[in-house]
Amino acid sequence: MVKNQLIKEKVEGADIAYRHILNKEEAVDYLYNYADANGQVREVSNLLSKGQVIDRGNYYEVTDVQVMEAHQVSSSKFEFELVGTVDSIKIRKDAKIIVYGVEDTGIDETWYYPAEAYYKAAGGKLAADSHEEVFELDTDMAIQVYDADGYIIEYGTPYYPDSNDSGDDGLVIVRQ
Repeated sequence: MVKNQLIKEKVEGADIAYRHILNKEEAVDYLYNYADANGQVREVSNLLSKGQVIDRGNYYEVTDVQVMEAHQVSSSKFEFELVGTVDSIKIRKDAKIIVYGVEDTGIDETWYYPAEAYYKAAGGKLAADSHEEVFELDTDMAIQVYDADGYIIEYGTPYYPDSNDSGDDGLVIVRQ
C-alpha cells in the first residue's frame, strides 16, 4: 500500500453505508479509507480544503486537501483529527453534488447540482459560499464515486452552494 493516499478500493473489514448512486457507469470506485504516513488505514470522515479550486477545462482540481477522522466523545459531540493530506483531487465538471435525497418515503428523489453549477453558485468554490473552505466533502452524508481515471463523479454535501438556499441556480431534481 502506498502511504499518504486515498484508498479507492474496498478495505477488508471496513464498513460503509450504501447510498443511492445516480451514476450507473462501469468502472467506478468508492472511497473507503485513507492510509496515513505510517501506513495505518484510517476511516475518512471529511475531506476539506482551504487551498484553491483550479478550473482545468472539463474538471476542477482542488489543492491542499485535508483528510479528517471523527472521534465520538459523547452522544452528541465529535472531535475531528487531521490524519493526513492529499496534494490535490480532481472533480469532473459534470459530477453530481447531491444536496438532498429521500429513499425511505416510497418516493426515490434526489436533488443535486452539476459541479459546474455548484461552483458558480458558490462564487468559485466547491463549498457553501458562507464557509471559509473552498471544498468540503462529508463522508457521512453520502458515498463518493470515482471514475476509472480517479476523478470524482458523484458525492454528497449537507450544504447548498449559496447562503440563500434558493435552489434556482442549477439544482436538478430526479425522481426515480
